[in-house]
Amino acid sequence: MSVVGRVVVSILGLAGVPAAWLLIRQNLAEPWLAVVLFILFETVVALGAMVISVAHQTIRRRLEQVANVVDLALGRRVSRYARHYRRYVLEENAHLNARDLAHTPSHIPELDAVYVDVGLVPGSPSARSGGILPHTPDDGRERRPIHEFLDRKEPTVLAVIGAPGGGKTTLLRHTASRVAKAPKQEQRRRIPVLVALRDFAELISTDRHLDLAGLIREAVGRLAVAEPDGWWEVQLREGNCVVLLDGLDEVARTVDRTAVSEWIERQISKHAANDFVITSRPHGYQTAVIPQATVVQVRPLTTGQIWHFVHTWCLASERLATGKTGPEIDRRASEEAEDLLGQLVSAPALQELAVNPLLLTMMVLVHRERRALPSGRADLYNQVCDVMLWRRMESKKLEVKPSGVVRQRILAALAYEMMLGETRDFPRAEVVAVFDRMLQSIDAEVTAEALLESIVDSSGLLIERERDLFAFTHHTLCEYLASVHIRSQGLVSVLIREIENPWWRETILLYVTDTDASAIVEACLERDSGAALSLAFDCIRNHGQIHRHLRERLDAFRRQAFADDATPEHRLRVARALATGHFRTLVALENGTLVCSEPVPENLYWLFCRDTGILLPDGLHSLSTDTDRPALGMWRGEAERFVAWFNEAAAEESGSRFRIASADEVAAVPKEHFRKLTANAVLSFPEASGSGTAAPERMPFLHQARAIASIEETEAAELLPDAGRLVVGLCLAEAVALGRHLSDARSLDFDQIGDICDRMDLLLSIARVICGSEWNRVNSVLAGRVRRLRELNGRIRVLSVQRDPRIQERVSQLLAGLVDFYGDVDPTDVTNILDPLHLDVADRKPIRSVMMGLALDRALTEVEAAYIGAGSGSGFMPSHDVSAAIVSRFAITLSTAARLGTGHRDLEGLSRLDRGLREARTILKSSVGPSDWAAVAADRLLSTAHPILSRQVRASRPELIRIRTSALVLAAESELLDFPEEAEEFRMVADGASLLEDRLSGRAPLEVLFLARE
Repeated sequence: MSVVGRVVVSILGLAGVPAAWLLIRQNLAEPWLAVVLFILFETVVALGAMVISVAHQTIRRRLEQVANVVDLALGRRVSRYARHYRRYVLEENAHLNARDLAHTPSHIPELDAVYVDVGLVPGSPSARSGGILPHTPDDGRERRPIHEFLDRKEPTVLAVIGAPGGGKTTLLRHTASRVAKAPKQEQRRRIPVLVALRDFAELISTDRHLDLAGLIREAVGRLAVAEPDGWWEVQLREGNCVVLLDGLDEVARTVDRTAVSEWIERQISKHAANDFVITSRPHGYQTAVIPQATVVQVRPLTTGQIWHFVHTWCLASERLATGKTGPEIDRRASEEAEDLLGQLVSAPALQELAVNPLLLTMMVLVHRERRALPSGRADLYNQVCDVMLWRRMESKKLEVKPSGVVRQRILAALAYEMMLGETRDFPRAEVVAVFDRMLQSIDAEVTAEALLESIVDSSGLLIERERDLFAFTHHTLCEYLASVHIRSQGLVSVLIREIENPWWRETILLYVTDTDASAIVEACLERDSGAALSLAFDCIRNHGQIHRHLRERLDAFRRQAFADDATPEHRLRVARALATGHFRTLVALENGTLVCSEPVPENLYWLFCRDTGILLPDGLHSLSTDTDRPALGMWRGEAERFVAWFNEAAAEESGSRFRIASADEVAAVPKEHFRKLTANAVLSFPEASGSGTAAPERMPFLHQARAIASIEETEAAELLPDAGRLVVGLCLAEAVALGRHLSDARSLDFDQIGDICDRMDLLLSIARVICGSEWNRVNSVLAGRVRRLRELNGRIRVLSVQRDPRIQERVSQLLAGLVDFYGDVDPTDVTNILDPLHLDVADRKPIRSVMMGLALDRALTEVEAAYIGAGSGSGFMPSHDVSAAIVSRFAITLSTAARLGTGHRDLEGLSRLDRGLREARTILKSSVGPSDWAAVAADRLLSTAHPILSRQVRASRPELIRIRTSALVLAAESELLDFPEEAEEFRMVADGASLLEDRLSGRAPLEVLFLARE
């Protein structure tokens, strides 16, 4: 009760005495009653005072509570803490984190000036995706920036998975900065929280009551303005935060990582209105999965992003270094960037590494210091170590104790011990032990602990990845320094022992770049395993120093694989070595896909053909085992089989799978990489359709001029069954007709007799085409008789007046000679021709149509109509020029009947022709009968074309000409028989034969095979 209240109560209590006295004095009440009233009054006053006192305390407490709530709310509302915190976030993340670099630049650019958004794609981590280079295939999913996942109406939980140096931490730092400076109207959740989990793993594991707000206070510390009470709890409760938890994989022990993961799960559930992002390497996340998280993966830099990063870095660095801006500064920065990018293009090994943001940053730093980018990784790492450990410090006149050379020697010893232990992390005690042992051999006034702290602080080569757990910035630096230690200490025996151990492979290759590799190569040859031989070839490929006799021995070993008597096992071992060398030519595209920058070489493809029985490609005529000349002209199905074979051969070394690169992927490869391509190389195969079959290829229609030339060149002995007998039979039919006319001397028609003789002359002219290799034999029989018939025809005109009976006798003798000859060839056909029930020998057309089909018959008839009249009755004998014209006219007529197309057609692979030819042959035989000329000719075409189209044998030019001509004749025949679909199939065969001929001769573009990593 307050003082006033106590005074009032006291007055009321004292007032009861005079009031009671007045009652007695004025006789208003009996004395005893006055006393009772007095007691009652005092009791009421006392009770009232007690009630008022209790109520006052309760009201005061409630008022104090209301005042506190109002005060806190107003305090948080008007407090400057949020503004100071955002400023703190922006300052902490304003510049690139130089502590992550192997070399601290003299001028650190602002993060926003050089930041490249690597992009995210959905996907779970795999066991293969933890390396420096990407292993996840680019399946066409679009890269998305992280801000598209965050600040939605519904909160987001992301697990961002990425390779070492892939840009995960930089992504979070840029995100924190972006959220902190976003206008209020553009951002739902405006409070970024960035926490490195490795710094608080122990606290999280030991303090079961630690909540997210408490962890944030630990991470942020004290700012210039004190935090209003409960400020972080309110922000988390209201869903105002973007919580960025970096490096789940960097929590060292699995048990601690699991505890941290479970803690994160609880905080996500407790503060579900906020966005959460957790980063990790793949292997770390696999043992500590966050169930609520959507997994996305960081993608490697694309070619365009590499270009952008290099240009922005050079520009920012030049402006910082000079303190100036303007066109001249921009020009100098652009020249520096283009110089670096040009050197990257010419060094595929470094181009492969440049897709990693951290390694690219290292390259930019080395190039800026040295104005040159080395051609090999060993040179790069040497320059990085050189600059980091002492050169830059000395250039600033800073004391370096011990010297940079000694520091590198000590780090090399540490790297060697880590390689022996097959570990990437060393605890502080073991690092100090190695340093102490090395320091004992030199005169240096520095302790191992002090040297460790100095190297970590100044060089960036070694980092404290977790508390008291040290690692090299990148494992490749560890491998390089281990090779330096082995070289200086003469420990090549260790490498020889480990030549089949993948852990040591890069160390061995880095070692041989500047050391005699003879002992290693000799050991590889003695082991004679796929991995060992692959390493031996890589030693030569990396310009290792190797004795001449070993080079010759290794070269002989390689050449033996291409000998006829080589064993399949030997060929396969060499193939594995060549395959391993080939997939090391990978370059990264803008979308992150890795494509082999060089096409599959013909020596590797030749080994594939010998191992599988596949035919050699169309462009491989003479194998060159000494060069990496590309294989040319494989069919798509064969290319797919090669990829399967390649994946099996290279699986041991690559740890990845490859596929045929798409046209867009090959087109995106910088043209500087296409060093070994011929002018007519086709850089890709048609894309596969949704059904899984090859998409149509564009194939030109057969031009009529080429068809004519083909017919003129073709020996009809290959085109027509028994061409020699056909010509003799046709001549026999004409002779029989002539004999009939001469049998009745009274009704001689000299013009008709002349036409018959001219037709026989024409047959002899065409016989050169139709009979081919049988021409000499046919000509020896026919030429003399036709000449005698011509002479006889001339004498008929004289003798007819005399009705000389010897005419009949002489004609009979001539006919007998023809019949005898024809009978020697096939007596049955003589019967067929002369059998009046079968054919009317006076009508030559039915005989021809049966013996040579409708198309050839009509072509021959048209030629007769054009040329017979010119020599009618004059003993017509075509000259050589006229004979050639006759043959040309015959070919033109026949090709026209085949109805050739123009332009291009779609062809679903050359192998598709074999199936179409079979179908056309079957339908034709079932329609016209198996003994019809068209059916027989289709059988003959299939027997010739099938082994070629099914890739059982390699085609020759004469075979392809015969196939083309036969297909053209059958196309014309099918059109006349009203089979348009079959005619189209035959035309496609003719087109395909022309394409194959051009491929074999080199006139047509030939495919080369590029591989992409899945």
